[in-house]
Amino acid sequence: MQTTTSDSDLARRAIGAMFLFSFGGAWLGYYVFQVAGWNAAALVLVALTTTGLVTFAYDRYRKHRSSLKAEAPSPAQKKADKLFNIINVSQWVAIFIVGNVLNNVGLLRWFVPCIMLIVGLHFLPLAHILRYPVHYVTGAALIVVAVAYPLVAASGPESAVGCLLAGLILWASALRAVLPANSSSKRTR
Repeated sequence: MQTTTSDSDLARRAIGAMFLFSFGGAWLGYYVFQVAGWNAAALVLVALTTTGLVTFAYDRYRKHRSSLKAEAPSPAQKKADKLFNIINVSQWVAIFIVGNVLNNVGLLRWFVPCIMLIVGLHFLPLAHILRYPVHYVTGAALIVVAVAYPLVAASGPESAVGCLLAGLILWASALRAVLPANSSSKRTR
């Protein structure tokens, strides 16, 4: 199947990559905190790397933003934007509710894998509405990690490895969206 990626789509992907790099950095920062505590050097390294990756994605956005701004949103794009917002708000509401339920039943140690599961699930409808199949892979990877690591890691759901993997998955997904080889408007998938 050959499709052409428009410059406005590349701008949208770069915006998404900025968020994925940021959230990936948060997961990796939490991983560092879990394994090294308030190790300033390690936390600064994660923060600087995250900042560099977000800056790289912003540069990709700037390269294509004029096309995005010049494009009048179609009815389909308006619908996709509305669904995107609904899915994201639903994700945060679900995280809030699950966190409170787990806390109230004494299972708060399962909160991190539940967050990963919810985030992974939210990528599945986003892949469809954004017409970006890479999100299926991202979502599936997060779901597998969320389910598997508590079962195989020595510390169960409290293991830091889940945070490490979630952060790396989000960064890999963001890189896929903004790498120069994927940014040519002539590129076909």
